[in-house]
Amino acid sequence: MADGSLDLPTTIALLRGPAEGIDMLHASGLVHRDIKPANILLDERGAAHIIDLGLAKDSQASNLTKPGQAVGSLDYMAPEQIRGEDVSAATDIYALGCVIHECLTGTPPFGGRPSMRVLFAHLQEAPPDISEARSDVNAATAKAINRALEKEPEDRPASAAAYVKAVLKAATA
Repeated sequence: MADGSLDLPTTIALLRGPAEGIDMLHASGLVHRDIKPANILLDERGAAHIIDLGLAKDSQASNLTKPGQAVGSLDYMAPEQIRGEDVSAATDIYALGCVIHECLTGTPPFGGRPSMRVLFAHLQEAPPDISEARSDVNAATAKAINRALEKEPEDRPASAAAYVKAVLKAATA
């Protein structure tokens, strides 16, 4: 699209593979901690892959960072990551929700603000309703997309692949 956004079918097709890769990381006991568009690489066939495990953390290991230190990219950080709390698969699923939002709108959910306001929004604000910005995204799909952006980790989808499938299901219902 002219504004840098993608349509929903393209977004879902692109993110299916990375979602499966994220789930494989989680099954191995790792949390990526830096899911963002720059860490999704397209190969020569157009298939997308998660890259850059430089911030990956063993979910069973002790923190490699100081207590209270946040690690990740501001526009994609989950609330618990911002607070310097333990991260989990839900942290990466939150970031994937931010990526889907950016694919569809051209900007992360709380993008275009000074950094401290971005952090505050991740902690306190409801994410924008994509259906208000995109006539081709219905309210059920917008709700499915924003489920990954729940403030509490336990309220997010259980897996990245299940999340992408739920968004697709809502879009085709």
